[in-house]
Amino acid sequence: QASAFLAKYSTISLALRITQWLAMSEGGKAGKIKHSLLAALSTVVFTTPFLALIGSLSKLDPATLRACNEGCTYIRFWGSHGLPRTAPRYLKGDSELDDMPEFATVRNGETDITIGNTTWYATVCRMYTDVALRLHDTVFVKASERYHTEKTFVPALCDGTSASDMRRRCDSREKKKNVHNHLRWDNSWSLNVYMLSILVWAVLRIVHDCCVIWETGDFISLMVGYVSVLPQLAAMATGFLWSIGAAEVFQTNMDNEKCACYYEMDTIAMFASMATPVGLYMLIRAKMHRLGFATLHGDFLHSRTYHVSHNAVDTSVFYLQDGSGYLSVAKNSDRERLTTDNYKDLAMCYRLLVFTWEVVTSFVVYSFAFPALTVRFYGKTLGSDHTDLKSIFADVVHLRLKSLSFEDWGMVLVACAAFAAICYVWYMQCSQLCNFTSELRRGCEDLQRCVTSYVQYYYYQISFCCRVTKSIAMMVFALMSSMLLVWCMWHGVEITATTAGDVGAG
Repeated sequence: QASAFLAKYSTISLALRITQWLAMSEGGKAGKIKHSLLAALSTVVFTTPFLALIGSLSKLDPATLRACNEGCTYIRFWGSHGLPRTAPRYLKGDSELDDMPEFATVRNGETDITIGNTTWYATVCRMYTDVALRLHDTVFVKASERYHTEKTFVPALCDGTSASDMRRRCDSREKKKNVHNHLRWDNSWSLNVYMLSILVWAVLRIVHDCCVIWETGDFISLMVGYVSVLPQLAAMATGFLWSIGAAEVFQTNMDNEKCACYYEMDTIAMFASMATPVGLYMLIRAKMHRLGFATLHGDFLHSRTYHVSHNAVDTSVFYLQDGSGYLSVAKNSDRERLTTDNYKDLAMCYRLLVFTWEVVTSFVVYSFAFPALTVRFYGKTLGSDHTDLKSIFADVVHLRLKSLSFEDWGMVLVACAAFAAICYVWYMQCSQLCNFTSELRRGCEDLQRCVTSYVQYYYYQISFCCRVTKSIAMMVFALMSSMLLVWCMWHGVEITATTAGDVGAG
């Protein structure tokens, strides 16, 4: 009892000493050390889930696998042994065929695989995907290896085995335990890059907050903040590429790799794998917006959230940016934070950062992740009974709400989201067009009789035409994609290798 009492007393005494030290260290160097340690601790707590969740999901559970006895439709952009890129060249083993991936359907108990045909609309929508794959093959694949077809499709039916016996064997738990897990650490380069990027981002986040706390200057802290976005972008891109692997099929080789069983991950588990990439996407999107305000009005701590009362905002010398939630120093402040050259350098870096964000989202997230994930999500909302949206709408009109299943309500929500997506895209693009028009007008007003001014003026014109063309194209594609997706749900179009391309484009 005496030892227990002494241990308890020493613990309480240590806690009191730490509390007293924290209370006395609010100002000076001790206060800065305390805030730096708190920033580091907050960063560790904030970034740990991004590592832990992906790490746990990379361990494949046999209970989350479903045998492809009824058929699994998927698309694979990069091939491996036994699971090639779903392009006719590799699935058929003919070097004269096309090497761009298509959606394919595999079914246990069948020796062949069904390859879909891409319609003209889906071909236009996957333009970014084709460009990204062409660049990848040009940079990372040797010219002598582009026509190799040894990584061909492994049949889903073993010799001397009937289709029903093959499906029964594939549905056993023993076979599921032997599945080759291409999501594991040592099999997925994207997962390793993701983990490294998260660690680099955490370090830069701590360095940035220390720069702010120790008052090294806004230019240095802002540059560190800009650089910290790059590992976040790398983590987001590789995280989405890794989650695409969860939307593909998994394989168990049999009879010396002459045949194989195919599986797909449960839809809920598959979408759980993309939770962290989606979270990073939302974080980076908001961070890009806040970095712009930080450049204009002053940097802030990334590891701390500030809560300010509404009365304090209305009555103080601070002002709140409309709709952004950014509280900044009043305009009449006489503090000189940055020089003109600093602003020019930061403006150039910010433009490069925005350009990098647009390239990564266009060529990774929208090109690779959305088609595969949309097909899986559509198949989940459609359900096993393939109920069409038209009959669901009739039940809603006649108030037969009790007859609707969970999948039916999910289909209604997806249809509403498709219409909301059109409004959102049109609103954002129209806002950007108004901003582009203002920039062009300012360029015309600044026109002077000098060579530099004319170059800047023509730059504004070319940039304006490119941006307007891009905005109009996005508005048209958003309308067509959403309407195509709603049309497929309205008629209850079943996911097959033929229809998956249109659904993925939607």
